Amino acid sequence: MPKRLQLSPQNQKLFKLFWPILVEQALTILVGMVSTILVSNVGDYAVAGVNLVDTINQMIIIFFNALAAGATVMVAQHIGAQRNQKAGETAAQSVVLVVGLAAVMGGLTFTFARPILHLLYGNAAANVLQVSEIYMRFSAISYLFLGLFSVSAGATRASGDSKTPMKAALLSNLVNISVAALLIFVFHLEVYAVSVAVLSARMVSGLFMFYHVRKRQSGALVLPKIRLKIDMDLVRPVLNIGVPSGIDSLIFQGAKVLISVFLSGMGTKAMQANAIVNSAGGYLWLVGNAMQVAAVTMVGQAYGARLYKTAKQWMRKLLLYTAGIQILMLVPYLLFLNTLISFYAPSPESAQLAKRILTIISIAQPFVYGAAFVLPQCLRATGDARNTMVISVISLFALRLFFGWFFALYLGWGVFGIWMGMLADWLGRGLGFLWRLEANRWHGGKIPEDEGVIAS
Repeated sequence: MPKRLQLSPQNQKLFKLFWPILVEQALTILVGMVSTILVSNVGDYAVAGVNLVDTINQMIIIFFNALAAGATVMVAQHIGAQRNQKAGETAAQSVVLVVGLAAVMGGLTFTFARPILHLLYGNAAANVLQVSEIYMRFSAISYLFLGLFSVSAGATRASGDSKTPMKAALLSNLVNISVAALLIFVFHLEVYAVSVAVLSARMVSGLFMFYHVRKRQSGALVLPKIRLKIDMDLVRPVLNIGVPSGIDSLIFQGAKVLISVFLSGMGTKAMQANAIVNSAGGYLWLVGNAMQVAAVTMVGQAYGARLYKTAKQWMRKLLLYTAGIQILMLVPYLLFLNTLISFYAPSPESAQLAKRILTIISIAQPFVYGAAFVLPQCLRATGDARNTMVISVISLFALRLFFGWFFALYLGWGVFGIWMGMLADWLGRGLGFLWRLEANRWHGGKIPEDEGVIAS
């Protein structure tokens, strides 16, 4: 390879970390699309019911994912500072914390599935609510295994190994598709098929990752014996990052639940269009989602090694890399958009509405998504979680909810207006995070300098 095309050692490290995460995210999105397509064979009421529950699921899942992210940040910082034993101890305690909370949330969700659904979506059709209740109970059981996967995979990525979580995702997604197809087309179990498939897939991925992280005997991350008693000295730094991130995510997803309440009164076609946008739009934020995960390791390890200037350089690079790859993906995405939407067998009205939303979002994304979602992960990797939460919450209420209501209900734009409100929020929060980066507020307002030694 000509020298001018060779990657620097640090960019090679990013590439080795990034591409398995990208594959993992792509697999997850692909299976989500396939699952939605499979449910579409049952009927549009099933698509609507599953989509309503997934909105609630995300509110719960993202919260303990945020705790897992707090563990990832601390493990990455400990490894960057060459405190490998403490990294392992932090990971082990985080497993106990996250899995315990996931089990509690799962139990509550399973028990109160019906009243929750009727409280939030009482205006939805009876068959939609019936599907929602079935899917919600199976999802609740899966929370424990999803939490186990999240914290185990996060700790593994923090050590620089993103291939093992990719393998777990591949195995999980194969199980998901196989079980769902078998139970739908052979046994005709309809929504039970998708519910059992999701539970089976999450069990496989969670147990696979935990087995790996427990049996691993080499490298920077080695877990000690799991102790059920919580060590607050180890857990407190995880909570200092994870709790603000969790509150941020909880409020963010809570707003989406509130918006979904608006959607439930807009009719089945509007809900189907929204489900298509959420599913088919996954490839739009694929690169950004993968870069968010890689950012925690790259920035966290640099910050833990006291390479503060390098950490800031990585933040800027990750924004540019995200935007550049998204621009490259834009043209083929738009060319195949009609074909992609047709896979969901939508009504003509739903198809037209989904295409309009996806076209606008895809064009705007390279300019706003990185700053809105990749950059806050970079800032959290330095420990700047509370102020990141404040910016996110202010933008959420001032822009997403207000403009979502104004466009969707006041102006009568419906689901299109809801997505335009979301786009306004992306722009607002991105500007806030950019200010925090460039003003060095994440570093106490001081100009960052490298105080450690850059590894070769």
